Amino acid sequence: MKLYIVAFLLLLLSGCSGKNETAFFPVIDIEAAAGNCKEVMLSRYCSKIEYLPLGSENEFPVGERFFLFPQADGFYIGESSNSKCAYFGTDGKLKNTIGSRGRAKGEYISILHAGADRYGNMVISDFDKLTLYDKNGELKGILDLGLVRSKTEENIQLYDFLPIGDYYAFYGMNPATSNAQTVFVDTLGNVVMVYNPYPDEKGTAYVPMSGKRNTASAYLYKDSLVVADSYSDTLFRFDPQLNRIPAFAVHYGKYKMKSGAERDGSITVNARNSMETESFVLLSLISWADLPFMAPDNRVTSLVYDKATGQATILPYSEAMEQYCFTNDIDGGAPFAPDAVYGDKIYQVIDAIHFIELSKEYGSPEMKEIAKGLDENSNPVLVVATLK
Repeated sequence: MKLYIVAFLLLLLSGCSGKNETAFFPVIDIEAAAGNCKEVMLSRYCSKIEYLPLGSENEFPVGERFFLFPQADGFYIGESSNSKCAYFGTDGKLKNTIGSRGRAKGEYISILHAGADRYGNMVISDFDKLTLYDKNGELKGILDLGLVRSKTEENIQLYDFLPIGDYYAFYGMNPATSNAQTVFVDTLGNVVMVYNPYPDEKGTAYVPMSGKRNTASAYLYKDSLVVADSYSDTLFRFDPQLNRIPAFAVHYGKYKMKSGAERDGSITVNARNSMETESFVLLSLISWADLPFMAPDNRVTSLVYDKATGQATILPYSEAMEQYCFTNDIDGGAPFAPDAVYGDKIYQVIDAIHFIELSKEYGSPEMKEIAKGLDENSNPVLVVATLK
C-alpha cells in the first residue's frame, strides 16, 4: 500500500507543477529489494545467447578500460590505453579504426568517455573537447568543452556525457553546493538547459552533502535519457526535445541517503552503470548498508526491476565473474552481467583468459568451442543475448 501512496503523492506534486508530465509512473522499491536477493534466470528475458570473439589483437588490441557502444550493423569499441576507437561488424571483424593520439585537430590524449549519437556517429570525449567521427573515421566536428564550461553560470564540473536527440547531456555537479546537475548543450556548444533537481535549496528539505560528491548520472533508453542522483526519489526521463517526464519513483525506505556527510546505512542509484529494456530495468546500486548478500569490500550491486510484475530483485554475487549476475540457464554458460543494450540485444564483454577459464567451469558447448581459438593475447569475447 505504501508504494501506491508514494506514487499518488508524486502524481499530485507533478500535477501541481504545471509541467507536461505523465499521469502515473511505477515505483522501484529499494527497501523491499534489499531483502529479496535471489537468482534471476536469463531465460525470463532472453531467448538465445551467442559468443563473438572481437577481431584480431594485432589489428586492434582491446585493453582493460574501454567503452562498448553497439549499433545496428556493428559495435564501437573506444580503447583508452591507445586513445583510439574501432568499429567492428556484427561478425566481430574489424571494419575501421577511428581517431588518433595527439593534441591536434581530430586527435586526443586519452578517451575519457565515448558514445554513439542517434545518427550512428562516434563521439569521443577528451579532457577539453568532444570529437565527432562518422563510421568511416572521417572527422565531422569538434566541440570545445572549455567553451561549454564558460557558459555555465555556476562553473559546473562536467564529467561524463551522453548524446540525446540533437543535444549532448553532460552530467556532473556544482562544487559550491555538491549539487548534482545535468547540462544540455547543442552541437555549437550553446547551453540550452541546466537541470537542477533541487532548484531552491532554501525552500526544500534538501541539504547538500558536506564534503561528498552528489554527482548526476544517466543512462540511455531508446531515444531518451534517464537521469538520477544520490538523493533521487524519482528517475526522470528526457525525450529528444528535452521534455522532462517522471519515469520511476524510487522508494528507499530506511536506506534513504541522509543529508550532510552521513551515508552509513544508505543505498543510492548509480544510473551511469544502469540500463533499461522493454521488460526490465537494471539499476546499479551503491550500498553503505550492512546487507548479508554483499561481497566483501564491494559496495556495488545490481537490482532488476521487472516491468510486468513491478517486483525489484537484487541479483546474487558470482564469485566466478566477481559481479552480480543473471543465471545463464539458456545454454549453461557463465553468469551474465550486461555491459550494454541496443535494440533487442544485451551485451557482456569477457576477457579472453577469463573466458577460457569460464569455459572449463561451465557447461556451454559453444563457450568451449570458442575458447579453443583463444589464447592470452586474444581480444575479449562479446556475449550477445537476444531479448524476447
